[in-house]
Amino acid sequence: MPVRSVLIADVDNTLFDWLAVWHASFSAMFNKLVELSGIPEDVLAAEIRTVHQRVGTSEYSYLISELPLLRIRSGSTPVLDFYEPAISAFREARRAALQLYEGVFEYLIDLKKNGTLIIGYTESLWYYTQYRLKRTGLDKIMDKVYSPPDHDFPDGVDIGSLRFYSDSHYNLDVTQHLTTPPGELKPNPDILRKILSDAHASPEQAVYVGDSPVKDIWMAQQAGVLDAHALYGEARHTEAYTLLKKVSHWNDADIEREGREVLSCSVNPTITLPSRLDQLSNFVTFERFPR
Repeated sequence: MPVRSVLIADVDNTLFDWLAVWHASFSAMFNKLVELSGIPEDVLAAEIRTVHQRVGTSEYSYLISELPLLRIRSGSTPVLDFYEPAISAFREARRAALQLYEGVFEYLIDLKKNGTLIIGYTESLWYYTQYRLKRTGLDKIMDKVYSPPDHDFPDGVDIGSLRFYSDSHYNLDVTQHLTTPPGELKPNPDILRKILSDAHASPEQAVYVGDSPVKDIWMAQQAGVLDAHALYGEARHTEAYTLLKKVSHWNDADIEREGREVLSCSVNPTITLPSRLDQLSNFVTFERFPR
């Protein structure tokens, strides 16, 4: 088997089920917003999508305050107070749903003990990436994680005002958190090359694991990195994905183009992992990274 000393892993839908977490938390909030406001689902979903497209993300911390119809229905009551049950429903559902795929933690712990360099790469924004690594325990395992910076907030709003705990509750303890260039998204082989360069590692030392043939596998192959397809993470044909498309920051052209790319994708993964990340041990031997 090939021997490698660096594991670079896509995070969302490779280490945990991002879509399931998003769907559980968003739908809990959405259903409660519909109940409290009396706004029809389709009308509220369309307004949410407008905000998401404006801010460029489907995970927007200030969403409720930015929806005009919700502000109207809350009357003289501050909007966040009026819809507090929806916020609480979101947080409770997120806590319940956020967990790593089976076997991920144990496998990464073994690699960590072995001295393998472990790096995460996600398109989730800075705050959400930190929260998820802290909650899942990945902060104790990953050496580095790369993500885009946070989205912008409305004028006069500071992220500190939205937090209930001290900075230490949110900041990573072990993992070094670095940002990708603003607006640069997968599949971009140059970002993967930069990750390797930052680690003083060569493509021949690394394995890249991801769930998307278009965004992950093609990118790894273009960068000359051994690729592994996390087949278990694909989730395009689910109820959760259908809801995501209704409120997504992607426009219709983006969704249609991605669908065409997936259907026409001729990328052949070098390694396929049908059901678990730790199946990678059947294909690759990991050794200590010379730090």
